[in-house]
Formats: sequence, structure tokens, C-alpha cells
Amino acid sequence: MASLFGSAILSVCVGFQGQYNEACSKAIDAGTRQIGIRQQADQFETQFVQYADKQGHKYLGSDGMATIGFIGFGYRAVRDERVVFKLPNLGLCSSINNEIGRNFYNIKFKWDF
Repeated sequence: MASLFGSAILSVCVGFQGQYNEACSKAIDAGTRQIGIRQQADQFETQFVQYADKQGHKYLGSDGMATIGFIGFGYRAVRDERVVFKLPNLGLCSSINNEIGRNFYNIKFKWDF
């Protein structure tokens, strides 16, 4: 759930190029983890997502939430001109991602060691 904090780190290090950008990102990530800011940000983001999901189901119901998700998925597919989704890995690897575009198809196998 660290997407919000990861975006913040990327925006801080945006002026650096190549290895310097990666070094900046890793240094900020390690520093914020060490002093506890990263954990607090991740916890806040997790709690906010759970709260928003609960309120969405309360006011819109499951069908309303599914409709919003479908509209968001469709908008992103049209905007990016591609569809990205995960497949079950069946124990072959850590994850399998598919990417289908207008003129291409990618399948990515990922192994975490």
C-alpha cells in the first residue's frame, strides 16, 4: 500500500538522472523507514483505503462499488490504450502480468528470491 509514499519519494528525487535518481530514492526510503515515517504513512494509507471502501459500500452498495471500479478500469484502459492485469501464477513464479495494447502483447513472469 505504499503507492502514495512511493510517489512522494519519486517527486523529491525527480531532478536526478540515472543512478543518482535510484540512489536518492533508496536513501530517502531507508531514512524514512529508519525513523518510522514510512510505517506511519503506510498505516495511514491502509486505514484511509479501508475507511473509504467501507463508506463506499455503505452509501453505494456492492453494485455501485463494482460499477465505479468498472468505469475506472475502462477509463484507464482507454487513456493508456492498454489493459494490464494479473494471471494466477500456478506455483510457476511469484507473479504473472499481462499487458495488451493496440499493437502489442506482453507477458511478464516475476520471480522473487
